[in-house]
Amino acid sequence: MGKRFVAGYGFYFSPAFIGSNASESSIIGRGNAVGGDIAFNSMHEGFLEFAFKKRASVGLSFKYYKTTYDNSAAALVNVDYGGYTNSESASPMGFSQITGSNYTLYFKIFNKRYVAPWGRYLLFGPTINSFKCSYDPTTMKIVIPDNYGSGGNIVINDFGPQGQQFLRGDLLVGWGRSRIFANRITLDYGINVQLISLTFTLWDAVGANALGISRTTNYNYFENTSKRRVREVNRVNAFIKIGLLLF
Repeated sequence: MGKRFVAGYGFYFSPAFIGSNASESSIIGRGNAVGGDIAFNSMHEGFLEFAFKKRASVGLSFKYYKTTYDNSAAALVNVDYGGYTNSESASPMGFSQITGSNYTLYFKIFNKRYVAPWGRYLLFGPTINSFKCSYDPTTMKIVIPDNYGSGGNIVINDFGPQGQQFLRGDLLVGWGRSRIFANRITLDYGINVQLISLTFTLWDAVGANALGISRTTNYNYFENTSKRRVREVNRVNAFIKIGLLLF
């Protein structure tokens, strides 16, 4: 048909087995997330592709998503009991918010029986995961009983700046199939995997704190914990994409 450019929209989703999704829901539950819900992680994508060879195309992708972290990791905090200071370890109440953006340069290699952008393909390319963490100090807090003073509670709700930005790199691979309707509309479906996030699966299940490798305090809480939730969202996703053949 001579059309090489495709622009479109994609929707990605995966089960939120343990971590909490944007609605603070989880299938199994962890930390402050109560299980028992049918919960999914989801993200939206805008993309542009160009078929530069018979069986190959290159694309640019922007993905956007929102999720939450269930504050399941404990933080080490210094507590002042009225002149007596001691270190305590506890998990914060509430949830922290995460807004993520993924930027990807990818290549599609199509099966020899097909012609780009139609048919079965393998996808791969580098991706940058940018994400911002934020919290509400009125709901995200650590409550320590004051057993050395008044007998009341000591509240700690300082976790650093209320908005913190981070960047992580990963390698995206995927498998999919593209169909073309009416010589103009493309429909893609398949599975994408972020390889580095996938290799951290066991690490995330055990946790760096449990291994004694990382010391999480209230001041580095987001830096140490948010990347875990971001990996969970991006690890494995099914997708469906609709595009328009431009020219």
